[in-house]
Amino acid sequence: MDISEKTIITTRPDNSFDKTGEILKRKGAKIISYPMIEINEANLNTNEKQIFENINNFDKIIFTSKNGVKYFFEKYHKSNKNKQLNSNIKFATIGKNTSQILEEYGYKTNFINKGNTSIDFIENIKDYVQNDENVLLAFGNLANNNIEDAIKKFTKVSRINVYNTEKTTHINKDIIEQIKEESYDLILFTSPSGFLSFKELHKEIDINKLKIACIGKITANSIKKYNITPLVVAQKSNAEGFAESIINYLFS
Repeated sequence: MDISEKTIITTRPDNSFDKTGEILKRKGAKIISYPMIEINEANLNTNEKQIFENINNFDKIIFTSKNGVKYFFEKYHKSNKNKQLNSNIKFATIGKNTSQILEEYGYKTNFINKGNTSIDFIENIKDYVQNDENVLLAFGNLANNNIEDAIKKFTKVSRINVYNTEKTTHINKDIIEQIKEESYDLILFTSPSGFLSFKELHKEIDINKLKIACIGKITANSIKKYNITPLVVAQKSNAEGFAESIINYLFS
């Protein structure tokens, strides 16, 4: 398999953890970065600042993404002069990759959800969160309320948005011409927001002609709403599984 002749456009933000692109690049593929969303640190409101001031009152903290971990600790260290969190606080993450980022900050995950989505997590939530615990959710602004709604039925829960996902306004004309000329093999979308940002920013492009690879059912269903069938839908919601699905498609 000679992947060196393949050109893949990835739409993940520049400051994200794009392991899929790295894996494909190591195998020889030409990777073109064309971010469709931007990840930025969120400004805290008064209530959220109070949460950070009283962070050690929580029994458990839940992270659903690597960016959630990154921006939570950036904010925590700024407001607490790099002090360690209370050792009694326990952590839960969705997916092993999020857990690995948490370990880089010096903390061990007590519960790693086997799946990679909030739906998977909700199914196993009672295995981790007990009645009347004080639980903090460290999320991004676009995260849905599914986990929060499930937890608050039996325990106390607070949510803080530590980062914002925003649409980009930058257009790269060279990459757009390359897409129009179909001189690429796949364009990767890893979230509904990334696809919608591309669609809204490039109204001159016929999105029905896009050669799309996406990860997970949620992103795939968002794309299918526009009567588009992605060429690749990775069933494993991690970088390795996505890269494997892409390679299998390219050489099938």
